[in-house]
Amino acid sequence: MARNKFATSQIYKMEQRSIEGSYEPGETVIIKSLDLLKQKLDALRSDGPSKLSIITDYDDTLIKSSVNNPAFNSFQTLENLNVIGPGFFERLQQARATYEPLEIDSKLSKEEKMKYMVEWRRLSLKCFVDRKLTRERIKQATIEGKLCFRFGTADLLKTIVEAGLNLHIVSGGIKGVVTESLRLLEVQNGLNLGDAVRYIMTPDIYDEKGQLTGFGERVILTGNKQDFVTHDTCPLIHQGDNAILMGDLVEDSWVANNLHLKTTLTIGFIREMECYGKEQIEGITGAYDIVIANDGNMVHVNEILRYVLGKGVSKDYGKHAKGDVLKLFN
Repeated sequence: MARNKFATSQIYKMEQRSIEGSYEPGETVIIKSLDLLKQKLDALRSDGPSKLSIITDYDDTLIKSSVNNPAFNSFQTLENLNVIGPGFFERLQQARATYEPLEIDSKLSKEEKMKYMVEWRRLSLKCFVDRKLTRERIKQATIEGKLCFRFGTADLLKTIVEAGLNLHIVSGGIKGVVTESLRLLEVQNGLNLGDAVRYIMTPDIYDEKGQLTGFGERVILTGNKQDFVTHDTCPLIHQGDNAILMGDLVEDSWVANNLHLKTTLTIGFIREMECYGKEQIEGITGAYDIVIANDGNMVHVNEILRYVLGKGVSKDYGKHAKGDVLKLFN
């Protein structure tokens, strides 16, 4: 027991690493239609906070994904640290060699492709189970890793809690990493999230000693997320309500389709523009009302939420905003 207590105390000492990034200039904001976006903002504001929920992806959305300064996502947090033994990457590579050609095979139907993608994910998850990971090792990996929330995420969560809103995280990531990272963000910023955060994710399964023994039956991926976002999994969201929805892929913009919402304001995050082809850029900017490019900050999301809640624009917003985005709140 003494060894476990010492290990835990050592882990907590390492929590000094800030899990939220600092402000980085250089982001680009792309608005599909300024008029439509303003209409949605006014509709959300008119209906009020009782009708509003926040729905978001996690990896590459709440979490930064910079190419030049890599920030690990929930999978890479475990893959890139000394919690994985020899042979792990070889197994992942073998699975990739088998399934990646199927992922891009245009002859397969969506249903056939999704079946293979679920198989691929199950094999990848089994690699983590076979390495006998524990809650404590996953926690340690999260603390020591490079995973980093976008600047302004703590302020966003604070506003969500103060307004009595709900944040639904819909992610195919590793739940143990996601929940631990939010706990760190909570502790470091003096937040009390309480029941404000709901998770729609593949659950981790642990035994009585805290060892990872498996994952839940429902395997949530980018391509099937919307099948899991229903009024059963999101009982606090009612038909005819509104939502602010965030993601980093075109498919993320669809996840609320089965909720039959009145107004959904969509916000997309993408990495450096040069990482994408023309068709990809057009697809993403066409799917979201507003896209924040170059791995940007949460500043604009915070201002959108403040406006919807009737709080007004923060005094420092002019330092970060330029172009059409400044016209949103006039």
